[in-house]
Amino acid sequence: MQSSFCSFEAEPLQPQLMASVKRYFESPKKTLLLVTVTILATWGLIDILSRVSNRGHDLISSNEPNIDTPCWCGSSDEEAAALGCIYDHIAVDWLPTHCHDADLVDEFDASGPAPPNGTWPYYRATSHGIMGPQLALLDEAITIDSLARGGEDYFATVEWHVAHCLFTWRKQVKSRHEESNLVVEPWNDDEDHVRHCSGYIWNVIRNGRSLDEVDTIIPGKARHERRFTSTSSFSATLNRP
Repeated sequence: MQSSFCSFEAEPLQPQLMASVKRYFESPKKTLLLVTVTILATWGLIDILSRVSNRGHDLISSNEPNIDTPCWCGSSDEEAAALGCIYDHIAVDWLPTHCHDADLVDEFDASGPAPPNGTWPYYRATSHGIMGPQLALLDEAITIDSLARGGEDYFATVEWHVAHCLFTWRKQVKSRHEESNLVVEPWNDDEDHVRHCSGYIWNVIRNGRSLDEVDTIIPGKARHERRFTSTSSFSATLNRP
């Protein structure tokens, strides 16, 4: 007796089945390749845009003050005061708090020759003539901080200048300690300043110069930017810290 079930040939379906299986396994490969290409293209576009943006920012900011510079306090005495900077008596310049060592400055202020508290004598110009400015001892009621705020030059002695060098070197050593967060102002923390100070001290010792001699001018405006600018024939012969 014959079966009631109809028989059929399976062989004609095998090519279709294989094609379906092939498409099944090939499809993820194509998808993965497409995703990879898309990611790489997107990353490349982001990188290009980032480079263009950074280059544009550099061009725009090239003429602006670098506020990230260590110890930056603006470009004028007024701006420094507005930024909350402190007039440092060792650096004779405006410094932010992380560049100002209050304890060291207090010690410096008490290391001068004047009894009983070791203050330093400072001088201001009362008049200007062909031989240079006429100097007068600064009145105790007038501080060098007030002169700094007013942008007025003032003057100091040989002994003061030597002390400025010695205390600056101490500040440099203190800043090198691992536990210290102190930053030394860049214009006093380079070889040029060390060379200036060592040469100055050698000159004082070898020539037996008087420590009371007034020979140092502290410029009144933008000190570390105008430190080597001469304003008169007299000031050109004066040393700058």
